[in-house]
This record gives sequence, C-alpha cells and structure tokens, in this order.
Amino acid sequence: MDTALVKRKFEEIFNNPASILVQSPGRINVIGEHIDYNHGYVMPAAIDKKIVFAASVSPTDANVFHSLKDETMFSGVVEERVEWGKYILAIMKLAMAKDLQIGPIRAVFDSSLPIGAGLSSSTAFSMGILYCYKSLFSWELSPLDMALFGQEVEQSIGVECGLMDQYAIAHGVKDTVLKMDCIHNTHEAFAGDLGDYTFHLLNSNVPHKLEDTAYNDRRKSSESALKKIQKLYADVKSYRDLSHQQIESVYLKDNERDYAEFIIEEIDRVHQASKAYENGDVQELGDLLNQSHQGLSEKYKVCCQETDFLANSAIEKDGVAGIRQVGGGFGGCMLLLVQKTKKDSVIRELKFSYKKQFDIDAQDYAVDITDGISVEII
Repeated sequence: MDTALVKRKFEEIFNNPASILVQSPGRINVIGEHIDYNHGYVMPAAIDKKIVFAASVSPTDANVFHSLKDETMFSGVVEERVEWGKYILAIMKLAMAKDLQIGPIRAVFDSSLPIGAGLSSSTAFSMGILYCYKSLFSWELSPLDMALFGQEVEQSIGVECGLMDQYAIAHGVKDTVLKMDCIHNTHEAFAGDLGDYTFHLLNSNVPHKLEDTAYNDRRKSSESALKKIQKLYADVKSYRDLSHQQIESVYLKDNERDYAEFIIEEIDRVHQASKAYENGDVQELGDLLNQSHQGLSEKYKVCCQETDFLANSAIEKDGVAGIRQVGGGFGGCMLLLVQKTKKDSVIRELKFSYKKQFDIDAQDYAVDITDGISVEII
C-alpha cells in the first residue's frame, strides 16, 4: 500500500495537505470461527493488508470522503447510493448519540484488502473512519472503547457480529496472535515461531455479504440452543461451560445440536492451538485448522462447495500442514498453513484445479501479521 500516494491524492483533491494518516489493517483468525459472539475464545491477528486514510477537519460544513479504489465520493447525504457510505452515516449517528464531538471532515482512502473475502474489510473501513474522528476531535476512548464502538456500527447496519474483528484491529501486535477471551474482552499474546511454515491466503472469489447470508441465523440458533440448555443446567453461563454430555441430555433441533457441538469443539481447538503455538508444533496447529474447517462445513454449515473443494484439495498436497475457511463464511478466503519451500507449487496447483472445477480464478495473498491500527500526525 502506497501511503505517500494517498497523502498526495488528498492534497491534489483538496488543495491542502492532510492532518493525519490512519492505517487500519484487516485480520485473520487462526482458529475460533463464529466463537466471539458465543463468548468463547478466538485467536485473531492483524495483517498487512489494510485501508489507509488521509484526513483533516473540513474548513466548510461539507463532509467529503473519496475512495481511490473505485473513484467514488460520499458527502454524508442519505440519498447518495455509495455502498460504504452506510458505515459513515452509522458512525455519525452513533457519535452524536454518545455526545462525542463530531464535525465535517475530508478524507481520501485506498485499500489493499480484498472486499468480501472474510478478512474483515468492512470492519477495517469503519474502524479507520472511527480513528479519523477520534484523532481529529480528540475523543478520549481506549482501544477497547473504540472496538466496542466499531461493533455497534456493524450491528446498526444489520450484522449481529461479535467483537473479535474490531478487537484484533485495535489491539494487534506484529508477529503475534491474540488469544482473546470473548467474555472479559482481554487477551493473551502468542508469538510462536512457525519455522519452515507460513500462513498464506487463497481467495475463493466467492464473495459473501454477511447481512444477506445465514450469518445472523447462526447466531440466533446458537443462542436459542444455549437458552434451552440453561433451563436444565442453571450453572451454565456460556458455551465454554458446556460438555457433550450436557448437550446430549437436552432436546434440541438437529441444527441446534450441530451448532452447539461445533461451538464447544471449536473453543477446545483454540486452547489446543495456543499450546501448539507455544510448543512450535506446526503439524498439530495444521491438524486443528483442518478439524475447524470440517466442523464449519459439516456442523456449523457455513461453507460452500468452492471452499470445501479448496480444503479437500489442499490437504492432499505435500507441504500443506492445514487449511480452513476464515471469516463469516459462505465463501471468502482460505487460510493455508504451508511449507515455505513448497508454497508456490501448492498454490499454483490449487488455483489450476479450482479454475478447472468451477471456472473461477482464485487469488492468493502472502500475509504478514502486523501491528493494529495506527494514527500518524502529518
């Protein structure tokens, strides 16, 4: 991402230099998918694919936001049909409801994050805008406060998300994964060495749009199952307190039982993955990724034939420790744990077979774990 270009474009468009530069990363979740809103544990990390904003307070009463990605503009008017404008309108409305100082700003932004790929591009965008306002209007909010604000933004436009994405973007640390406790909103940091292996992303190019998918249904169904269990087991506060035996003793619909089993199994996989990181056990970590994808596909049912094909094809290849779908599901990216020396050939073979099967061109991205959101005063 060329940050100098974003600053230069701001100056060209507005005939004045920007005041701040905000870099808002996307995220991967190593393991623990759909577990944040189920109050378990997750293992996210900020990544070097990001959205960069150059911004300043507007000298006029007009808001102006300019995307270099698609050369669209938004001025904060409801009638403007710019897809990303809904996040800005939501932020403005929520900030006023919180009695936070807010006024018109100018911003130019560009992105190296693929849209709809399960890397939290929408959260990176809304968190980036939030940090523009925070810096320009001196909001006294902690990183956790900002993450919670970002979650409210997503939920206000119809995605009943947990806090993981916003938390990872606000708290990310270079070369470190965060084992996040989704009840207490705290984390442990793990800087494990993957040795000869690396994470790599393979985009199925099957886009997902969470407010138009069964994402919200999964949350409602998993919450419904937990309430039924709690009627019999009053001491169960969340899925982290549950066992398979307790699930089996309660009458649940088939889908509710599958979802509940996946959730407690995925929570356990996060604990195992943190130990694998500490021990530098790449093969164990890879096995857990494979188990996670299988659970997402067969029990939580948020995969699709394209991502299942990539997973099944990859695990047969020499040099692949593990692979799984990341993000809300129904398409998007696969997280591949692959041997560095065999990465190129593995990716080439997977893309070829995928194109042959579905006539879709997959994209791949090298990914580095990086620091969370940053603000630079220019």
